Amino acid sequence: KVREQLVAPLGITGVKIIGMVGGNVRDDDGAKWYAPASPVAGQALIEIREQGWEFHNILFSPDTSSGAAIKAHRAEDATYPDSSHFIVRNCRFVGGSLTTTYGIQDVGGNHHYIIDSCEFQTLTNAIYCSSTSIAVPLRNTIKNCKFMGNTNDITTSLSYSLIKDNVFFTAGSGSTNKVISTTFNSAQGGLNL
Repeated sequence: KVREQLVAPLGITGVKIIGMVGGNVRDDDGAKWYAPASPVAGQALIEIREQGWEFHNILFSPDTSSGAAIKAHRAEDATYPDSSHFIVRNCRFVGGSLTTTYGIQDVGGNHHYIIDSCEFQTLTNAIYCSSTSIAVPLRNTIKNCKFMGNTNDITTSLSYSLIKDNVFFTAGSGSTNKVISTTFNSAQGGLNL
């Protein structure tokens, strides 16, 4: 169990973080990453800044005051070069009731990422792009995921991306939405399947 909020180091690419406890992702004695007892409000559990990071078999529970579990930050500068090409597979993201939480947050517009076989539950935004300052998220894949009880399931612009074989348990009307729009950020994006 990890109780930290981290910013990944610069110059480090292609890192795999794998929860090695057997069985399905679980809360009891499984691999769990959650906010520290005194979290920094709005900070992610892990903020990646370089390409090729992978996360497997982990239960994430982010800070409840606008925190993300995984924040992929791309600004094409010395501090946030490019966090594209990340993979998140077989992870579970759990928010809290009446809180503001994000599962995976894209800042800047990442490309060629894969989110596969994950479960997103009780989050404000399960998969969320808060900025397309560098690019519209491009050629990404979101597949085989389950979305349950989130306010919004997929809230991002996308171009040439694939959303395939997902199950949306969240109601699709009223105050909750499944896929808000693949042109969410300033009507950018398109050509998705």
